Amino acid sequence: MALGGVALDPFLEGDVHDAAWWSIAGMPALFGALTVLPIAATCKRFFGTGAGAIGAWLMALMPGHVSHSTFALADHDAFVILFMSLDSTSGYALLIPLATISYSRTPTGTLFTLSREFVQHSRSTLLLWHKPSWLVFPFCTVALGWKGFVYGLAIVYAAFFVQTAINLVRRRDSMPVTAAIIVMMLTTFILPLPFYGNLQLNLIWDARGFPKPLFYIVGFTIINGWIVTAFRDKPWLMVIIMGAGISTVLLGTLYILQVLGIFQRLGRTDNRWILLHQEQGLRNHC
Repeated sequence: MALGGVALDPFLEGDVHDAAWWSIAGMPALFGALTVLPIAATCKRFFGTGAGAIGAWLMALMPGHVSHSTFALADHDAFVILFMSLDSTSGYALLIPLATISYSRTPTGTLFTLSREFVQHSRSTLLLWHKPSWLVFPFCTVALGWKGFVYGLAIVYAAFFVQTAINLVRRRDSMPVTAAIIVMMLTTFILPLPFYGNLQLNLIWDARGFPKPLFYIVGFTIINGWIVTAFRDKPWLMVIIMGAGISTVLLGTLYILQVLGIFQRLGRTDNRWILLHQEQGLRNHC
């Protein structure tokens, strides 16, 4: 918005207020129009040129997208969809090169071995940052403009969970993908932190501040990555049962603490169970 105002300022005789308002009015339409580009690029990459054209037209003509990308509609939806689409496009570009990275098949789940492999694959991932850098910066850009950016990370975690489950069944190593996703999530967590932690704003622990589901998503990602990498040579059914058991214990403990009122006694009045399992709870905290 600020850059758009600066660009329009010379044409409005130096009136910065009018320039800012024209920028706010025009940016949603611009963001909505640009959204068709990453959608078309993603469809073209995986399904061909015809699919890219069809995807772009469907996105451009979708009523929900058109209604939220109109001129003078000062809304965040077009802005969020554009950068989330850029993130999905770069995410695919990241995962394909990672599939070719070699790995160790040492059948051990010790912390030292996993840490060594994580550092190794993190370095390999950093060598590919000319493409996956977009996987972090769109999220950080959205985070500075919309507290609900955690929705995007939840989608990334869902895709990560499905991919690691497929790798587990096919007996493929998930360490490269795990290293990339954890580095991405931690970076997305750290970069907006100074803004939310500003002493004048104090939004990190506030119920309407830094999205608290982000803490859980990062934790679940690390636990999920540890399970599928530490026990990658074990029978996949046993690993799935063990992962389901660990998840049940964690969620059950959270539910019991909420029922017993432990969080209220500690001065935390927000309902973490609703925060994790109901969309309305997520909206209230974002």
